[in-house]
Amino acid sequence: MLENNRVTIHIATKDRWSELGLLLQSLRTQTYQNWDLLILDDASGAPITQCGFLTILLTRLKLENHKIKLMRNDISFGCCAARNKCIEEDDFDNLYTFRCDDDVILESDYIEKLLEVIYSGYDLASGVVPNMGIPEIKRKLEFVAPIINKKELDSEGNIVFDNDLATASSVDLDDKMVEPRREIDYDAV
Repeated sequence: MLENNRVTIHIATKDRWSELGLLLQSLRTQTYQNWDLLILDDASGAPITQCGFLTILLTRLKLENHKIKLMRNDISFGCCAARNKCIEEDDFDNLYTFRCDDDVILESDYIEKLLEVIYSGYDLASGVVPNMGIPEIKRKLEFVAPIINKKELDSEGNIVFDNDLATASSVDLDDKMVEPRREIDYDAV
């Protein structure tokens, strides 16, 4: 059931080629591989096509049967406008659309887990991935809960927070922290 639905992934980026490269590598290792990619370069100093290692990664993704659409703004409009332009310019006609920030590394089953939440009956699923620049960050559930739609999953897919079961009186959100999924060894990257 999961493999039948193609997903479009939107990425808006500006001048973060190393981070984007790591994200693209994490997309290559996803357990769910039925996806296409739309990247909007929001007026970076140099276009993506002038960055050799990104061009190689994008070529590999095309060879692995992913459709790739690259766009570039001549003038930077900021991340929110860039994300909206991705939505406007998406002509892949896929059933689902995911938006990824350009500075994250996704767990290998990230897309699969989001789809499982949707297939379990929810209209919207959103994952919160700690920024790779701050791997030790702990996120308070009071900030995460409104972002995620009803469920927070750990790396094994177990529910660690469920908005359907939580109310202000039943859960003290100030005391609950979401631990980062893994530490990043920057010397190895």
